[in-house]
Amino acid sequence: MTFSRVHFILLSLAGILFLILYFVLSINKKCSADDMALLSFVQQKGVLGAVADRYNNFCARWSADTLAFLMIIGCSNKFFLFTIRSFTLFALIFSFFLLLRIFFSTLFQAKMNNTTLLLYSLQLSACLFFISYDVDEVWFWYVSGFTYLWSIIMGNFLLRIFFSKKPNLFYFFLLLILAAYIAGAAESYAIIFILFLVILFILKRKNIFYPVTNQLQKKLLLSAIVFLSLFYLITIFAPGTWERKDMLTHAGFTAHFIMAIKAYLKIIFLLTPKVILYLFLFGIPWIFIGETFSSERKTELKKLFSFLLKNIFIAGIVILVLVFPASWILYDVPPARALSQVSFFISAIASYVFFCIGYKFYLPARISKAVATIALTGAVVILLCQIIKVF
Repeated sequence: MTFSRVHFILLSLAGILFLILYFVLSINKKCSADDMALLSFVQQKGVLGAVADRYNNFCARWSADTLAFLMIIGCSNKFFLFTIRSFTLFALIFSFFLLLRIFFSTLFQAKMNNTTLLLYSLQLSACLFFISYDVDEVWFWYVSGFTYLWSIIMGNFLLRIFFSKKPNLFYFFLLLILAAYIAGAAESYAIIFILFLVILFILKRKNIFYPVTNQLQKKLLLSAIVFLSLFYLITIFAPGTWERKDMLTHAGFTAHFIMAIKAYLKIIFLLTPKVILYLFLFGIPWIFIGETFSSERKTELKKLFSFLLKNIFIAGIVILVLVFPASWILYDVPPARALSQVSFFISAIASYVFFCIGYKFYLPARISKAVATIALTGAVVILLCQIIKVF
């Protein structure tokens, strides 16, 4: 993979500035009120007592709670939050790195150099960061990070394992651990993961998207579905799950359905437009990789509109599926932290769309380079402005 010197510098600078911004914020952001309340709760009950109490009386997020409560013991250290937040970001970047490497090697039988993979893993992480509907709530609340962001990270690792060429007992053990965490971290996320894996299994059986699904290990995929479903039963039948449900609004089927649709429309038309700019700034550079693997049969540029329209339509349906469970249960728009799965999907599909523009459409080199340069420059400027603002 080769870039012009200017583009490589801009990509590297954007990645470095994003890390600086994130680390500075990680140092400056204090515990939220919710986190402080939970800290006090853990100090009173002990780790296992706090997990058991929430499992029986409020919510059954037993895996996320256990990990968060175990580690919160070290909160007296002044670098505690910075360390946890930094580790979370590195784990996310690494999970993207692994997925991108397997994606390109599977589709194009090409091994990309690690520097390029790292730069684009940073691009994807920065995109997810900036299009989060509430950055503080998603990235810097202590417990919500273990609940939602780590569900995404574990899901990425889970997906990577399915492409293992020689599955062994160790991979099945990893599946067990990852499935347990996902199933016990966030109820609505677990439902989506199970649905996603079932769809993958069907695609595998039907040989749809053959270049990708052919590489999936059926035994690992089926095992993950079984593990996730079994562990999810521990969550869904917990006393705390039903206690919390009783605290929420009670309404009929039609009322819940209408409210879920209203929440979806608010997310699409009120919340998402505010972050569209970042999708362009951090998404457009994917054109470079698309052009590197450029298809031998290029599509005319006039067909780009129909391609974009189709992907927007698909994205709209997927987002509806992602938000529907939480909207239905809460009878309202889910909080920003519970929408990180939506932000992740939007980041991924935007990257994919711009990659496809470079890969399959005939786009004059001078135009693609100019547009990408503007986007990268804009990203660098915004990152600099945010860093200055923090200081």
